[in-house]
Amino acid sequence: MSLQFFVVLRLEQKYILCYKVCMKSRVTITLDPAVIRRAKTVARARKTNLSALIEDLLKKNTDQGTTKRISFSDKWGGKFKLRETNNDPLLEAMKERYKLES
Repeated sequence: MSLQFFVVLRLEQKYILCYKVCMKSRVTITLDPAVIRRAKTVARARKTNLSALIEDLLKKNTDQGTTKRISFSDKWGGKFKLRETNNDPLLEAMKERYKLES
C-alpha cells in the first residue's frame, strides 16, 4: 500500500485528513532457482525485500523516456554465419550490398 497524495479538509471547525491509497497487485513469475538465490542475497545486502528489488529494477528498465527500440539488424548483425557460396550470384550480391565477409 502506498500513499499517493493527501488533502486536509476543514468541515465545521474540524480538520479531516483524506488520502488516496493505491493497492499493489500480485504477479506470478517463474525464475531459475539460482537467480532467486542471487536476487535474495542482493536484496538482503540492500536491506530490502525481493519484491521491492524487482519493482525497482522494472521501474528503471521500463522508463518511457529512456526506451529505445533496437533494430533487428543492430540486434542480430554478426550473430549468424553464412553458408558456403558455391558460386551463388544472389548470395554474392547480398554480401556485397550489406558489406558482409566474403
